[in-house]
Amino acid sequence: MLEKSKVLANYIELQEGKIELLKKTIIQLSEDISRSREKNDSQNDIMESQCNSSIKVMEESLRENMEILSKLKLMQIVCNNKITFGSLVKIKNINTGDLNIYFIICPGGDLLNVDENKIITISFKAPFTKALFNKKEQDEIVFMDQKFKVLAIQ
Repeated sequence: MLEKSKVLANYIELQEGKIELLKKTIIQLSEDISRSREKNDSQNDIMESQCNSSIKVMEESLRENMEILSKLKLMQIVCNNKITFGSLVKIKNINTGDLNIYFIICPGGDLLNVDENKIITISFKAPFTKALFNKKEQDEIVFMDQKFKVLAIQ
């Protein structure tokens, strides 16, 4: 299986990219508001209000992402024989034969490509993850009428 440190580094890089994009978008919206004020048009008030609302949402997201990023950078690579937060897990869907590698982290929902392997990031709060917690290699679970087998844990 892959080196978990490579997967974590890839995930951190992805989060850093999201943070930079949020920063650039906030700056652009702020500049748009400044330009619209110069025009002094009544419709600009509506746009300014919408932009300010968007900026507030993005700033909150930015704070959350920066907090997550700082925690990720402190995360230690610990090998465990049970599935926990931070585990890299190879799982086989016994019903379909599909093999997937999951990185249990927060937030999930991203797809990473590391050494030509597809890694699915999944939140530790997700129902599927909760069903996997504390399982060991070769354990099986049933989730949503599908049977899964844990093949490897890092």
